[in-house]
Amino acid sequence: MQSEKVPYKQLFRIVRTSLAEEGPRVLWRGLLPTLWRDIPFSMIYWFNYETFRGRILLNSSCSFSIFYT
Repeated sequence: MQSEKVPYKQLFRIVRTSLAEEGPRVLWRGLLPTLWRDIPFSMIYWFNYETFRGRILLNSSCSFSIFYT
């Protein structure tokens, strides 16, 4: 269903049917797996980004800080 092109009217009909058949919990079904995937990734990504950014700016003769003012 995610890879198909679905018109908005049909999409709303699908959501309404899912809510009627399975209840409001169906809207939150994928939240926990998504958090288990995104939180560790974000922690690793931002830690490395800030670490390497700091090292590059300290060791560089050219500073890009003019773009952030």
